[in-house]
Amino acid sequence: MILFALASVAAATTHSATVEHRGARYDVAHRARIDTRHRTVGAATGARMTTQRCRWTATVRVEREIARAGGDGGVATLLPMAETVQGDRHGPCDGRGEVADARIRDAAARLVDAARGDRAATLAAIDAAHGLAAN
Repeated sequence: MILFALASVAAATTHSATVEHRGARYDVAHRARIDTRHRTVGAATGARMTTQRCRWTATVRVEREIARAGGDGGVATLLPMAETVQGDRHGPCDGRGEVADARIRDAAARLVDAARGDRAATLAAIDAAHGLAAN
C-alpha cells in the first residue's frame, strides 16, 4: 500500500514536453522520484500501552528523461535538486501508508515545477549525448 500511495504521488507530479534542438525533436519528461525510510522507535511492553512511534523520512527528487520523439528508451538523469520531508505517527511502522502525506505531494509538485525551467540544462544534456555518440 505504501508503494501504491507513493506511485500515485509520483504519477500525479509528472511534466512532459517536446523540445526541438538541432533539427530534431525530443520528448522530455520530468518525474518526481520518492525514496523513503522509516523506523520504529519506542517500546511495546506487553499489556501496557505502547510508546512506539513510526518515524519516516521521504526524499523527493526529480528524474529527467530525454528520448527521441516517438522513439523507445532514452537517457534518464536524476537532477541534483532535492527536498526532504519528515514525519511520524503513533504505533509501529507496518507498511500501511506511513508516508501518505500532503507535504510530500507539495514537495514533488514544487520540484517538478522548478525542473520545467531547466531548458538550458536539457539542451546541454542533448549536446553532451551527441558529443558522446560522435566519438
